[in-house]
Amino acid sequence: MTEQKKEWIKLAVRYALLFFLAGALFLVMALTVFSLRNESTGVWTMPNVSGSYYTDVHNELARMNLRIELDREYFPDRPEGIILTQSIMPGETVHSRDKLLLTVNAYRAILDMPDFKGAPFATVLSSLKQMTYEDQVFALRPGVVTYVYDESMPDGTVMEQFPPGGSKVLPDSTVDLLISSKKEEVKKVFESKTSLPVSELKNVRIDVVSGYFMKAGVDYQIVSVEPTKDDSKSGQVTDITFTNNRYELKVLYREPSERFNEGFESISKDIGPAQNCEASLVNPNDEEDRRLVWKSPGVVEELKLVFFRIGERRLEVSCGGDVVYKKKFTPEYPG
Repeated sequence: MTEQKKEWIKLAVRYALLFFLAGALFLVMALTVFSLRNESTGVWTMPNVSGSYYTDVHNELARMNLRIELDREYFPDRPEGIILTQSIMPGETVHSRDKLLLTVNAYRAILDMPDFKGAPFATVLSSLKQMTYEDQVFALRPGVVTYVYDESMPDGTVMEQFPPGGSKVLPDSTVDLLISSKKEEVKKVFESKTSLPVSELKNVRIDVVSGYFMKAGVDYQIVSVEPTKDDSKSGQVTDITFTNNRYELKVLYREPSERFNEGFESISKDIGPAQNCEASLVNPNDEEDRRLVWKSPGVVEELKLVFFRIGERRLEVSCGGDVVYKKKFTPEYPG
């Protein structure tokens, strides 16, 4: 074979390789375009979402595959979470991946609630006045402060709080606190198990009320879970009576339309007759991370619970040391 033929062969191989690479690149680009075009080819008519709660229309907008951006404005005379304006007017034609800007009635600042358990009450009061967010200083307000007798803790120590540490709160929100006390008058009140000052616990969130009764070591049970449409009142104890040697509670609860990273949950389960029962929230990723939400020495037939959850948790109910009920709560929209 002559040198000239060898050069022609080399040149032909090079061109063939170039054509192959070009063809492969074209195929990849064509597949990419095809994939993007077919991600969603829907065409819809834009609904009127102004005046609706964003949580109620989120799924519908997600099915339309719109690129949603949220802006916040706050008007105290309108409900929080209501959509104020929409950038695409009702009745207009929208396509997949169109951008939709929604203005929602909400505070621009959303604060991280500190965990005050174990902190001195005076320190907590000072901290509530200095809540920072993006170089701005906001404040939270003390809500209902309840004292319980406890010799094992320093006087004036936070034992329970609501909202709990790690939750999201808005500026000017109230924080209910359960505080330890060694004062003689508090001791006398606590020694009278059948006549605790429950009137001061009304309209307080169930977490704090449960902490109070568990510390007192008395039998208490939720006998009625009453529905409410007001999310700000969910988990609120509306009535406490002493009947049949136990404290009976009525609690408000708003059934969530969607399960977010945090919020109140409720269960009703026939576990009786059973005695010496307790319920805990367990982190499924860390079995040592568990929080007691209810405990009572009395006899239970139908167990009703309302409790606040942050993140994914498993509820475990045990009676006499044996687990009698489990239920897992997984957020649909974590974080």
